[in-house]
Amino acid sequence: MTFSRRALAGATVLGALAAGLTALPAVAAAKPQVQWTDCKPEGKDKPADVQGSQCATLRLPVDWRDPSGPTFDLAIARRTAKVPSERVGVLVFGPGGPGDSGVDRIKTGIDRFSTDLQDRFDIVSFDPRGVARSNPVRCSAELLAKQPSPIIKSAAEFSTTISYNQQLAKDCRTNTGPLYDHLDTWQTVRDVDAIRRVLGESKITFHGSSYGTVLGGQYAETYPNRVRAMVLESVSDHSTNSTRAFLDDQAAAAQDSFDEFVKWCDATTTCALHGQDVHAVWADQLAKSADPYKLSFVVFKLLYGPQWSKLADTLAWPATTRT
Repeated sequence: MTFSRRALAGATVLGALAAGLTALPAVAAAKPQVQWTDCKPEGKDKPADVQGSQCATLRLPVDWRDPSGPTFDLAIARRTAKVPSERVGVLVFGPGGPGDSGVDRIKTGIDRFSTDLQDRFDIVSFDPRGVARSNPVRCSAELLAKQPSPIIKSAAEFSTTISYNQQLAKDCRTNTGPLYDHLDTWQTVRDVDAIRRVLGESKITFHGSSYGTVLGGQYAETYPNRVRAMVLESVSDHSTNSTRAFLDDQAAAAQDSFDEFVKWCDATTTCALHGQDVHAVWADQLAKSADPYKLSFVVFKLLYGPQWSKLADTLAWPATTRT
């Protein structure tokens, strides 16, 4: 059973739009200022997890092409090297999404990074512009609730979706402010370089995940002499210049991951689908699902970890009992 490209479109199209940008010369700007304070627990954060993290904001241009124009506050966070005598430098983590919070990664998810990295690097990340604490994109809940199904089956449904997207963009622009029209990788690359400058580093080590690989690749292309080392995982090709090519790559990767899951299930007796035709089970679940897009996205996310046991349990759950 081929993993649906259509099902992946909603999850990946933003990354495709960001990926095709062309790097332009950097805009000169004054060094931003920063004042670090201990991060505070928020929501369901456990104080013990947050302890040791430091938070700050950078006042940056909404548009780096107009550095004297409107500004916004970029939220950043860090943990300093635990063994200062062995400190190598700064490791900047580029969040995925677009839409993931790098501040949360530093505050409560630092265990993603090995003990060796935590000992030898100041680990820094940020909420990208338009995300979480960095002038988040805001849209009317009432309008969001009217979103058409992403499964488009006719020209009329396509036209309806285009009309809705135009209406939603206008609404989000009104509620978000001027930053809305400057949410792209070109601008975010310069935000990352502003973080480098405020930390007083001539070079950074960069670790990017998923969309963060698009950001890292374009940063290295724009500022090749400012990168000490770079690790990119779950890579998206930042040079891809068409949505079709981007989605083809994403679909191929998802299909490969699903096929590996099937092999694992065939070989593992604890898999809830062991001994069954997993491709046939998936096809049946997709056909019976009241929301095939949502089901596809759930499966897509479970392939990330991967969380194969949970994925098997999810597919073993009768589609007729889903809410």
